[in-house]
Amino acid sequence: MFETAPPSPPTLDAARISALWETLRRAPDREDGWLQVGNTLFQAGEQKEAIKLLQEGAKKLPGSAPIRYNLGYMLEQLSQWELAAACYAAACEMQPDFFEAWYRSGEVARIQRQHTLAVQAFQKAFALRPDYLLSLPWLLEQLTLCGDTRAVIQSCELFLDPDLLKSPWYLNLPAESQIFLQKWIPRVEGLQIFSFFCREELDTPTLMGAIRDFAKRHAAPHYAQNLPPRDLNPERRLRVGYLSNELSSDSFYQLYALLFQSQDNATFDFYAYNDSAASTGPVVEVLQGYFQNWRNSHHLTNQELWEQFAQDQLDILVDLSGLINPGRLSLLARKPAPLLVLGGANPPFTSGLEVADYLFSDPILSPPEIAQLYPEKVWMTSCFLHWTLPEIPYESGEAPCLDNGYVTFGCSNSINKLSGSTLLLWCEILKAVPRSRLYLKTPSLDDHLLRADLQSFFFRQGLGPDRIRLQGAEIDHPHLPFFYGQVDIALDPFPYNGGLTSFEALWMGVPVISLAGERRVGESVLSALALNHWSCKSPEDYFKTAVELALQPQEIQRWRSQLRQKVVASAVCDGPAYARELEGAYRQIWRDYCASERATAL
Repeated sequence: MFETAPPSPPTLDAARISALWETLRRAPDREDGWLQVGNTLFQAGEQKEAIKLLQEGAKKLPGSAPIRYNLGYMLEQLSQWELAAACYAAACEMQPDFFEAWYRSGEVARIQRQHTLAVQAFQKAFALRPDYLLSLPWLLEQLTLCGDTRAVIQSCELFLDPDLLKSPWYLNLPAESQIFLQKWIPRVEGLQIFSFFCREELDTPTLMGAIRDFAKRHAAPHYAQNLPPRDLNPERRLRVGYLSNELSSDSFYQLYALLFQSQDNATFDFYAYNDSAASTGPVVEVLQGYFQNWRNSHHLTNQELWEQFAQDQLDILVDLSGLINPGRLSLLARKPAPLLVLGGANPPFTSGLEVADYLFSDPILSPPEIAQLYPEKVWMTSCFLHWTLPEIPYESGEAPCLDNGYVTFGCSNSINKLSGSTLLLWCEILKAVPRSRLYLKTPSLDDHLLRADLQSFFFRQGLGPDRIRLQGAEIDHPHLPFFYGQVDIALDPFPYNGGLTSFEALWMGVPVISLAGERRVGESVLSALALNHWSCKSPEDYFKTAVELALQPQEIQRWRSQLRQKVVASAVCDGPAYARELEGAYRQIWRDYCASERATAL
């Protein structure tokens, strides 16, 4: 550790810079000279001079890939992304086996949200250096953002070799790189399981089996042998903790703010463990105000968080993350509280943990034939998903079809949910409804190549660009009024349905057509709002329901004027009832625990 401030980079006066330039003028054909002088200038803080010099070097040596690469790297450090990308592309063209240039090209494309280019670059880099698994996490991230779930699943297999951590390649890595890979392994497998949920060829028993196998690999070695002792008074004040790595996100706020703001702090001691990277922010500030005890836990190791749990002496720990926080599975396996509950997750199914006690669900998401596949005991709630109303009551307005003279179908789900069967069925619906349009809006569509690929797909199905509108993230207008103000009917993807997007659409007065299938999230949402007639049992029913509604513009308008009131008045938005239901569940499962033989008294 420095006792004084570390030394600053060496500075170069004008005479020294001039001398360096003169050295190159005397030997302009020496590639190593340009690189050495350029890097010397850059490291001395003379970034503009360094870039100017290498630009001159690129003119003198137009075939030099290393000069283009170093110039690109300097531009990248100054956040000049487009210029850096052009330099890396030139280096790759000049020297196709230039691994570092392909890798940096992928990094810049990733930052620019050009997912297709990032995938191409990372795939090329990985092909050149298949042993360099440090590049694979970024490839998986970009494949997911491109919606290529099949490639995600296949690429994950490369990362999940059981002998990876014993290989000479891994053992020779620097310590920080080893730690990076250790953290990514459960995340990669979790990402693979998410991709399984998007694949229609995989049935639910197969998915549940994959989740349980995942838990066995990452959690079973840590399963608790003894439960922490507690005061076994069944009616005493209980300590309940919520753990999530999404506590700072808008989506988490929408799902749980109404629960937290209605919880009974006079009867329970509630603890929140914010496992997200953001310890501050607008969502954190609001949610933190609902808790007597708030812990920012992202920076804690599993052992440190275990010690925090032990200090807090929780009676019930409720995990609200599941597979999206796989790095904590081994900690949960140790049972930091006598009762472990999976209270909410994405996807909303089992954690696979044999030591988990309960899973909160509802009769639609977890019918008997599915519930029997879970290691947890399913505690049925009246409805699993709830929704916090937006603070701004945006006007839903009139159905746009009344002015347009045609119906606009829409979807704003993430692109990895748009399965091939989903898109093909939507094409058939568009063909059956004259002049109808499809409006897809999701951040991944900022990528112009991805938009072009989708447009090409629709064109091959006989639908020109006048029928299809594709848009990425919208930063100039609030999403809800901007998007749903232009949509008449929302189409839910399958087999992995939307959740929050369905609530948003319905609140904005837009009907949602959903295919129940085996995942049933859409069916759960619509059933909770008594809108079962839009939950379809087959693709044929989905097609029929969407087309019939689209051909009745006045019916679309009738629903637009009624749906918000229906959502607001439903149990989905009743925070106090939601809180009392869960608190009643906490009390009952605690009573059952106190009466059980496995309870450990102080």
